[in-house]
Amino acid sequence: MRKGKGLLYDYLAAHGGTAIYSLEDPVLAEMATERFGRDTAGSTVGYTAADFGISAAVSAGGSDKLILSTDRGAVQTRMAGAYNVANVAAALAVGDYFGIALPQALEAVAAYEPDNNRSQVAVSADTGNTLYMDAYNANPSSMAAALDNFLGLPGAERKVLILGDMRELGDFSTEEHRAIVERLAAVIPQAECYLVGPEFMKALPEPGDGMRVFPSADALAEAIKRGDAVIRNSHILVKGSRGMALEQLYPLL
Repeated sequence: MRKGKGLLYDYLAAHGGTAIYSLEDPVLAEMATERFGRDTAGSTVGYTAADFGISAAVSAGGSDKLILSTDRGAVQTRMAGAYNVANVAAALAVGDYFGIALPQALEAVAAYEPDNNRSQVAVSADTGNTLYMDAYNANPSSMAAALDNFLGLPGAERKVLILGDMRELGDFSTEEHRAIVERLAAVIPQAECYLVGPEFMKALPEPGDGMRVFPSADALAEAIKRGDAVIRNSHILVKGSRGMALEQLYPLL
């Protein structure tokens, strides 16, 4: 992922573009410093969440939606996950660059309705489950952020993780999936884990304590239908790369 962003920065620097980046991300800050200078055609705009009056963020209420604390008051969003503060700040920075006034930009953030498996929350009356649907994409950093946020949510008696493969990691894939498995082992029995995909199959060849692994979403769906995997009255995080098609599990959950 760093290589991909580096290539984007290289292009912007060479072709007079502007890189808008978070000063709170040391990797992005370092990359911008390395690539943009007096001898490059491009420019940079660095920002922090505090630049837009954001002082804190919490997930609260029955649906655990993100609430931003700003110097203009609380901003209730429709997104799940405190990790979305970084995404909100990025959106505000881009808006500011193009001349969008902050009050209007915050109104747009509050009105934004996530879809496409991005930070969505759904409650099922049939199963008693609360789904945190974030299966549009996945990489090691976004997986870690989603896990931290989900495991830190209060009030859920039973937590279930359904995690799909993180695709396009190249030579680092096996290493990164093993790191996730090791991390999950430390949270058992705080959460029950269902891992999906060939990379997780390599990382966890045999089921572990509180962890089960399936070759595909189809295989997990069949286990749920047969009653081999019973997931009810739970808070469930569904996270994985789009290619894993984890969304097919939603009707069963």
